[in-house]
Amino acid sequence: MTTYLNCLKANKSETQVCRPQSKAYLECRMTNGLMERDSWDNLGLGDVPDLPGAPADYTEASLSVPSAPCSVPVK
Repeated sequence: MTTYLNCLKANKSETQVCRPQSKAYLECRMTNGLMERDSWDNLGLGDVPDLPGAPADYTEASLSVPSAPCSVPVK
């Protein structure tokens, strides 16, 4: 989530630029059982590439901030 917010801040709140970060965040939530798994097409992210350098899924061990579930490390 932090990565997505940082992206928005860096890109003057242009959401289109930050769609890969949004996709990574939702993947984390689905992987960790925080939301039901759904197809990327249903979520409106079917055409969005995976975030470069991001692992396919995130676990609690990979969180950058323990109190912020599904934080994607900033590269």
